Amino acid sequence: IEAERQQQWQQTTPIRLLAGGEANKLYLEKDFDGAIRICNEAIKIFPENPEPYHLMSVIYEEQKQFERSANFLFMET
Repeated sequence: IEAERQQQWQQTTPIRLLAGGEANKLYLEKDFDGAIRICNEAIKIFPENPEPYHLMSVIYEEQKQFERSANFLFMET
């Protein structure tokens, strides 16, 4: 049972980090790679959640990667 709990916790950690603002915090610190990494993990686990797509769109827009930004913006809908 403990191994099952640990596996479940590990699988939801990126969602918890995103929900807890960790990805946003990294974005504000200009750690775009770290924020994108957390967003990608959250998307793998819960692809229906629009939040990581939106943040990735914002990051790519700030990096002047407008086409990539638009792609993530459309994915969130």
